[in-house]
Amino acid sequence: MILKIMSLVLAAAGVFAADGLAKTNPNTVTFVGISGFLIEVDGKKVLIDGLTNFTSPEVERRLLAGEPPFDRLDLVMATHSHSDHFKAASVGRCLQNHPKASFVGPKDTADLLSGLPGRIFPVQAVEGQRTVLEVNGIRVQAMPLSHGTPPPGVPGIVNLGYLVTIGSVTFFHSGDIDASLLTPELLRNLGLPDEKIDFAFVPGFFLASPEPPRFLIDGIRPRVLIASHIPLAGQEPLDEAAIRRNFPTAVLFKSEMDSWTIK
Repeated sequence: MILKIMSLVLAAAGVFAADGLAKTNPNTVTFVGISGFLIEVDGKKVLIDGLTNFTSPEVERRLLAGEPPFDRLDLVMATHSHSDHFKAASVGRCLQNHPKASFVGPKDTADLLSGLPGRIFPVQAVEGQRTVLEVNGIRVQAMPLSHGTPPPGVPGIVNLGYLVTIGSVTFFHSGDIDASLLTPELLRNLGLPDEKIDFAFVPGFFLASPEPPRFLIDGIRPRVLIASHIPLAGQEPLDEAAIRRNFPTAVLFKSEMDSWTIK
């Protein structure tokens, strides 16, 4: 009886342990760490930015072993090559252990993966345009979104934003972005405000800004915002109160392997 009551309370909150209630609903988002998420819709599973230098050993072990909820992966994605978003050795092992999964990422990430013919899809980003792919029954639209202007003499990093559609569900992941360069005009030119985005992963510090950047309100316009780039243990946490003031329905994960039911 106590367990049943706890389950009802957690379900009402919308965020719960993946080992429990997540199995009762096939359409879920599970937090893997920092900006990494597992999205499951209608039996399709997409892992984005989920294998990094900072992924906890236990989560990585479960992921590489294909333990639920990481069984039957269809697509592994990376937004960019920074070590808190992509670790080539772990992604390569994941793809070897999940023989039906493919990889989509910027060319510099894809070039670090080998021995997987027909399963690696490098994206050659074109400024101001979407690159469209159909991979394992999943529609991926990739677009370059600036990570920021690098210092003189330092090569820039290619960061891809992704618009992903699985059946009737569409989500967006921004990767790491420079809000000063991500204008509503740029996103309007990419056609994002006209998309019916069910949920969008955006760095949580933008959600907590005293004045939320206009790209959130005018440029993406999802039904639900999900905070990404969650600080590691020991780092200053996100200002949850500010996020709730700005976006009362935003999803803010507290712990790795917590899940949210897609509504």
